[in-house]
This record gives sequence, C-alpha cells and structure tokens, in this order.
Amino acid sequence: TTNYPVGGPVRIEVLANPVPTLITLRFFVPSWTTNQRLTLNGHEIRSWKDPRHFAQKDSFVDVRLAPKAGDVLEYDFMTIVSPRDPVNPAAMPGYYSFHAGPLLLGYAAPPDASAPAPTLRSPDPAEVHIPRKTSYGLTGKPLTYTIAGLDGTLAPINDLNDTPAGPRDPCPRQVLFRDE
Repeated sequence: TTNYPVGGPVRIEVLANPVPTLITLRFFVPSWTTNQRLTLNGHEIRSWKDPRHFAQKDSFVDVRLAPKAGDVLEYDFMTIVSPRDPVNPAAMPGYYSFHAGPLLLGYAAPPDASAPAPTLRSPDPAEVHIPRKTSYGLTGKPLTYTIAGLDGTLAPINDLNDTPAGPRDPCPRQVLFRDE
C-alpha cells in the first residue's frame, strides 16, 4: 500500500516467498525526497546503507534481503518543498514556482465571506508575492503548506483546480511567483 507521491510510507507485506534465499528489491529514491528509511517488521534495516547489501544507481536502491511470509517492509521518506526556476528562466526572469516533490504547488487564498461574489467581469486577483527563501509549515491536509507572513496556503495545483471558485478566488490559480 502507498500514498505515493503524497508521502511515505510505501508498505510491502510479504504473503509468501517460495525462494528462501536472498532476493534483490529495487526502491525508487527520487531526488525530491529526504530522510529515507527502510524498516523490516518495524526495525530499521541498517545494512541498506552497507555496500554489501545496498547499491544505488540511477535513482534506485537495490536491497538484498531474505524476506519470509508475514514480513512487512516499509520505505518511508519526506518530500522536499522547494522553489524551482521556470523551464525557460530567460523568458520570465525573476519568476519561480514551488514544488512538493514532483507536484506543482499553487496559491490558495484564505476564504473571505465578506468579499463580493465573483462575476464573469471580475478582475484577476492581485499577484501574490512569496519570497524564494520563505519558510513553510505543514497544515492538517497532505501536501498543503502555510507560508510565513501570508494567510493563504500552497497546495497541489490539481487539488486547487478541483475546488470551486470562491468570492476571493474567481480566477485561475497562481503558480508563478517572484520576490517583491
């Protein structure tokens, strides 16, 4: 089972192993993860960083184990949140986007019940400035982050696009940012 790419752990339960010898399991270790940890039945496998049992090549980790029926392997990691330059930074100098792992994040304005209802003629909301070097905090929702100094949040753009427009958010979601 897994909640990938939202976060770890990736859980593998061994139902049967007809091969009672060492086997090699390959785990993808993306560059956008940190604090990777592999456990077997709740105990960290220290040898997975030992070159005799572990090899890393092309973002994959090969782990040699002899699992048996009933064993539970868990591969856990943290997703890195970071700003990235656009594909063509020369076309948009000074702009960047925020990503949580492979997911593009967009700005979600806080709800404001006192704002007038949007119309087809509503102007685009003002550009939100989020410094490249800002601090983030986790919210109770997966991959949704608070932003230091702002009331809104950063959330995966696909989640924002599934949210109906509101009085303060009648227009497309902002995904490019710049320092003021």
